[in-house]
Amino acid sequence: MMIDSKKYRNFSIKEIKDGIQKKEFQIKDVLKACLQCICSYEDKINAWEEHINDFNESEIITSNCKDLDLIGVPFGTKDIINTLKFKTQMGSQIWKNHKAGNNARIVSRLINNGAILVGKTVTSEFAVDSKNKTKNPWDISKLPGTSSSGSAASVSCGMVPFAIGTQTLGSIIRPASWCGIYGMKPSYGLLPRTGILKTTDTLDTVGFFARSVFDMFILLKNNILRDLNHPTIYDQLAVKSVNKKKFKIGFLKKKSSKIDHKFDQFLKKISSSSNICLKEVKLPKWYEESLKIHEELYNSGLFYYFKDEINNHTNELSDEFLKRVNKVKYYDPKNYKYLLHKQQEMHTKIELFFDSLDVDFILCLSSNDSAPKVESQFQDDYNFLWTLLWLPVLNLPHLRDELKMPVGISIIGKRYSDFEILNFVSLLIKEEFVSIKCKIP
Repeated sequence: MMIDSKKYRNFSIKEIKDGIQKKEFQIKDVLKACLQCICSYEDKINAWEEHINDFNESEIITSNCKDLDLIGVPFGTKDIINTLKFKTQMGSQIWKNHKAGNNARIVSRLINNGAILVGKTVTSEFAVDSKNKTKNPWDISKLPGTSSSGSAASVSCGMVPFAIGTQTLGSIIRPASWCGIYGMKPSYGLLPRTGILKTTDTLDTVGFFARSVFDMFILLKNNILRDLNHPTIYDQLAVKSVNKKKFKIGFLKKKSSKIDHKFDQFLKKISSSSNICLKEVKLPKWYEESLKIHEELYNSGLFYYFKDEINNHTNELSDEFLKRVNKVKYYDPKNYKYLLHKQQEMHTKIELFFDSLDVDFILCLSSNDSAPKVESQFQDDYNFLWTLLWLPVLNLPHLRDELKMPVGISIIGKRYSDFEILNFVSLLIKEEFVSIKCKIP
């Protein structure tokens, strides 16, 4: 049966799977609705670098695979992630029309689980700071985010139910905040990075944008690395068996934010729950040093991995990219080793910090304000810190500013507490896995 495109735009992963299993519609109907949505809004949003315009029904998974968790679910992936079917150009003129010749490991996992890759989403040059062509579906005069902006915008306006992004500074959580959707930067290393552009080895993190908590659970469950180095015991933390314990929650505030009062209202609302005990916390003194450590690691990584582009294609690089790498006079292995030592030291300190506070999670604003105008500078927030410390972060898209623009709340836990965060959020929002409505421009 035909699927109304307005209905499709609000489909969650679970709703697509259930509809296919119950034979309410077929996979080809989902893809037709997906393509109709992309064609209707892409000229205004510019979320895609490349996408399918048609599909071959022989490529669609047959009916004997209907139990796959992601059966028939369309998705997009950031254009620094290798794909066999589409070019991988990394937002760079230098790499225009480049074909990787393989799928990144996470793309293969998703496809093997029934998901259907419909295209590559727009990214900034080499996933760094430069602005790109993507618009914010809530207000096309505003920024959609940073380097994962295409992935965030494609989910926000309902083109796809989920998309892959990456974060080295704040490029999952900030776009999710500004585009009003769920975004998760998992614990560092939890999702496979094989076949993905490297910018900084100990910062680059793969994650997802989606429209419900349960969808995020499905995506993590099916893609996490399962070995002794990644001790996330997902089968003991299933979302449907939420532990009704008393949660101890710390919250961080930045007094400069224009939306502090909205955050205060949210905190007051959840504090009425008998399961939640709130207290304000302040970051330790070593926080001030962390910004410098992150910046030096990031800039050194870029200088190391993009030597050829810097030496031979300087005129084709953006001012934003050059500004970062020009801060590094030369790659110093000794200094880089020192930075890694400091990062590891901070990992130990943040674990002790959580223990000393006696909190399960920390809440803060995902961005200091709603999306700024395109010509504005990016805003300061805490995202670099959580990335540096390898902590899992979920953006909760439940705040609006005075102009009804979205602003997210970050929920941060200890490393490998990813599923515990999802458990907590399913209690917090008190609407069991209900998908948020997309923003239709």
